[in-house]
Amino acid sequence: MKENEYILLPRETRTKEDSTNVVVFLFSLADYGFYESIHHEMEQVLQQKGYSMLLCALEPDDEQSKKHIQHIVDLKPEGIIYALRDFKEEYVDIIVKAKIPFVLIRKYIHAKEIFDCVYVNFAEGAYKMTRHMLEHNYKKISLFVEKASFQFVHDFCDGWKTAYREKDIPYDENWIVHTRNTTEGGYYRAREILESEEIPDAFFCASSEMALGVLYAARELNISVPDKLAVVGFTDSEIAELSFPKLTTVDQSLGQVGVLALRLLFDQIEQNSTSLPFPQEIVIQPKLRIRQSCGCPLAL
Repeated sequence: MKENEYILLPRETRTKEDSTNVVVFLFSLADYGFYESIHHEMEQVLQQKGYSMLLCALEPDDEQSKKHIQHIVDLKPEGIIYALRDFKEEYVDIIVKAKIPFVLIRKYIHAKEIFDCVYVNFAEGAYKMTRHMLEHNYKKISLFVEKASFQFVHDFCDGWKTAYREKDIPYDENWIVHTRNTTEGGYYRAREILESEEIPDAFFCASSEMALGVLYAARELNISVPDKLAVVGFTDSEIAELSFPKLTTVDQSLGQVGVLALRLLFDQIEQNSTSLPFPQEIVIQPKLRIRQSCGCPLAL
């Protein structure tokens, strides 16, 4: 095998006695809340197939994570769903050499197009939300995103920029603010900005948790949302319905992503091969969930 190239070979035939009936969902620890919820959607498919799923959250430590992945491979799971924030050649190499069926659940710029893949079009989601805000006369939209995943940050910011360019409205890349993807991260950065002289028309946050922090900051400073400031999020978690005002977000249909990833994985398992002459790529187009925090008359 040449460096950074993969040759997908047929699996060794397993007998029924050899089968573990376990698949592994591999993701970054920081995304636990993001992915934990989709396990319930996947449970029905797993039960129908007589399988169970092991959720494996990895720390951002390359050497330690490599050891964990090697340990997982040594357990001989029937398949692996890869959802880590970034595509790591050295991690994938371990899985490929073990001939374990393998599906990507994100779109990775640096991944070769030889793996089955199902993912949410993050750029399209960011574009749709930004366009919605611009059409409602919010011109200065501050983007809040954690600088953690190269792929996500690239797509999220690209969608935001595309909407501005399409509307021929000027924007400043300084409006992109990097902060922790937590309620506290959103709160402290929003408080800092709202107490300055350069207050935006709206905040577009990469998660509902971050947006909730912005709502807290605005409330403390007696800035009415959405009358004086709009706040929108990107993950349609339960927080969106429980916040006040209710939060406008992007529905990424994560449950559907998980179910489709399992179906692709089971196709490989049942064919007893990781050799993919025609790898499948399924793209989920996110939808806006319009609620009260953007001030739109269509709010739920």
